[in-house]
Amino acid sequence: MKEKTILKLAVIYALIGILILFLLGFSISSKAQIHLGFGDPGVQHEDTVEYGDFLSFAFWIVNDGPDTLIEPIDINLLITDSGNTTSTTAYLGNFSLNNNFLSPNDSLFIVSWDYLSPQSYMLGDNIVVIWPSFVSPTTPISYDIFTGNLFVSSTSSVQEKVAENGLLIYPNPVIDRATIQTQTQSNIEKLRMLDVSGKVIRDIKISNKQYVVFQKKEIPKGIYFIEITTNEKKYLQKIIIH
Repeated sequence: MKEKTILKLAVIYALIGILILFLLGFSISSKAQIHLGFGDPGVQHEDTVEYGDFLSFAFWIVNDGPDTLIEPIDINLLITDSGNTTSTTAYLGNFSLNNNFLSPNDSLFIVSWDYLSPQSYMLGDNIVVIWPSFVSPTTPISYDIFTGNLFVSSTSSVQEKVAENGLLIYPNPVIDRATIQTQTQSNIEKLRMLDVSGKVIRDIKISNKQYVVFQKKEIPKGIYFIEITTNEKKYLQKIIIH
C-alpha cells in the first residue's frame, strides 16, 4: 500500500514537472522577437554644418524580426569627437507607429532634429551614433546601430553640400521649380516626395533621365524630403518649399 502511494506521488510530481516545463517553454516561445534595422539608404543627414544650425536625421526604421511591434520607438543619439575623448548623448524623440503596430518587414519613416551647439558638438570632426529602442519588460529586442561622420564648420558652400550625398537640388529653398540631378549624372528612374511624417506627397516614374525639373505647383510651404532612385542607388535629401 505504501509503495502504491509513493508510486502515485511520483507520477503526480512527474506530471507537475512536465506541466511546468510545458508552460515555461510556452512562455519563452511566446515572447516576441523584434529586430529593428535601418532601411535603404540608411540615415541621411548633412555632413557639414555650422553652430546654430538644426541638424536633421531622416531614415526608415524596419521591423526585420518575425513578430509585430506594438510599442512606440525611441530614437537615441550619441555624439563623440574623432578621438573618442568626449561624448554627449541626446534623445531624438518618441515616435508612434502607424496604426499603432509595425508588422514584420514593415517600415516607419522618421525625421528628427538636433540643435548644433558647442555644448554637444565639437568644432571639426564628430561621430554620430544613432539607434532605436523601446521600453518593454517582456519583449526581447535587438537593433542595428548607425554610425556617421559630421564636420562642424564655420563656413559651408554649395559644392560641399553636393559632395555630402551626391545629390544636387537647386535652388533649395524652392520658390517655383528646382532642378534635381546626381553628382555622377546617373540615370534617374523614380522620384518621391515625402513630408516630415513620411507621407508620400508625390510618386513619379522617370524615363532614365540624368536630371529632373521639379515643379512646386500646389505643395504648401514647409520642409519635405526628396527620394531619388537611380540605376545605381537611392538618395534622400531635405528640400524646403517657399
